[in-house]
Parts: sequence; structure tokens; C-alpha cells
Amino acid sequence: MVHPARVEREAVVIDYMPRGNPFDPHPEHRGGVPIVIGVGVRMFTLVDGVPLVGEPEFLEKVTLSFQFKAGSYKLHCVEIFRNSVACLSDEPVDTSVAESVAKEVGRFSSVKVFNEPNVLAKYIEAFGLSPRIIDAHRVPLKYEDLTTVAKDNLKEAIKRIVKMRENVFVEFFNLAGPISLRLHTLELLKGIGQRTLREFLNERKRKGKFSSLSEISSVLRSDPVEMIADKIVSELMGEDRYYIFIKPPLPKPGEGSRQRIYLGYLEKLSKDEE
Repeated sequence: MVHPARVEREAVVIDYMPRGNPFDPHPEHRGGVPIVIGVGVRMFTLVDGVPLVGEPEFLEKVTLSFQFKAGSYKLHCVEIFRNSVACLSDEPVDTSVAESVAKEVGRFSSVKVFNEPNVLAKYIEAFGLSPRIIDAHRVPLKYEDLTTVAKDNLKEAIKRIVKMRENVFVEFFNLAGPISLRLHTLELLKGIGQRTLREFLNERKRKGKFSSLSEISSVLRSDPVEMIADKIVSELMGEDRYYIFIKPPLPKPGEGSRQRIYLGYLEKLSKDEE
């Protein structure tokens, strides 16, 4: 399993518990340590972790790190670009030696190791990442693992991410196609019926491509950000048959072989974005 911090790199905070969470699904997080819950910016992975640098605020974007052991060195690493990392050492080290060992063990293309949290924060900030860093757990959360506060903030966080990544979601509306002779992908979004779909497809054909969510909103006469956020929340809850954006969860006990169909639009568009 690829660590969530390497898939997402960034998340939006939906809960912060300075005194910890005794009901956290990860036992190592139940000892009274501060816990942050977030939703990933790239693939909407639900994550939790411990603040490594800085104190996070609700609905702000934070950077995710992953723990990595290279020989005797215990590091907390942020993936800045694909396979290129910047790391904080748990204890003072000769950084050049640690970098060499980590590069060889992790097969990274490049490694920078720091002894001071604030120096790491300033370094990654120069690459456009948040200086507030969360050491994310290697196992993602499920929707049912979220606190009440996290659930309450989830939709707003997703709406903010959709707006941040407007180009990706505009392209989704430009590319979305039929699933079958009787069902179109866009009909899976709340508020799009056959009449609205027909009008939208006619306008898309006429224009060639939409360039903004506001353009799409004027055609749909509804907010596409709201539509996408509702669909992503529903997919994270694991209640759908068709999954446009999120990989379907494994069946719950007693669910049998209920079929879930993954359309994979976000995965494809995220690859195109890189």
C-alpha cells in the first residue's frame, strides 16, 4: 500500500484535537497526542496524523509527511515532487550521510535531510507547500472513523478543494461521457436530469470546451461545486453503486457481493495534471 502522504502530499483540515482522540482507529494515536483529521487534496483520501511542524487551523491546507526508516535514521519525509523528498530527522545527524543512506534505501531521486523543524518548513514552503506539516498515519481512515466535527466539515473542505483544482473539475465536465445507452455519467450528479443533461451536452458541443466552473454553472443553472462535493461525500460514505471520483470501498460485513462500478475520472485527470 502506498502511504497516503505520497498519494496526497496535502490535505485540508476537518478536525483538530489538541488532547488527542481516545476513539482513534489507530492505537498509537490514542495516548493523548494531538491529532489532526484531514481530507486529501488530490484523491480525497481521509487521513489522520500528528502535527510535526506548526499548529493547524480548521479548513486550512496542510502538508502531509510519512515516516521512513533508513538504516539507523528515523525520518519524517515530505514528497515535494514525485520521488523527491525533504525529511526531518528524529535526532541530530550528519545530514549529508543521512541523505546518502536514505536515497539508497528509499531509491529516491533526491533527498534533503534537516535537523530543525522550522528549517524544513521554510524549505518546503519555497516549493508552494504549507509550512504546517502533519505526520500522517500509513493507514487511511474510513468515513465511519471520522469524528462528528470532521463529518460536519467534510463537505466544506471538499468544496474548497474543488475550487482550488478548478481546472481538473472543469475538464471532468468537458470529458464526462455515457456509461450505457440509458445512463450518462453527469446524471449521477444531484440535480442533473435528462432535460438538463441534454441542454448541457448541446452547449458543450457548440462551445467545444468549457473554461470555468462559472460557465458550467450558467448552463446547469446550479452550482457544479455543490454537485461534485455532494457526490464525493456520498462516495466516501460507501453508499453508491457508481463511483465517479473515489475508488469504491471493500464490501462491509453482510453486504454480500453488491456490485460497485468505478469510473476513475479523478484518477485519470490527476495523472494528466502532473
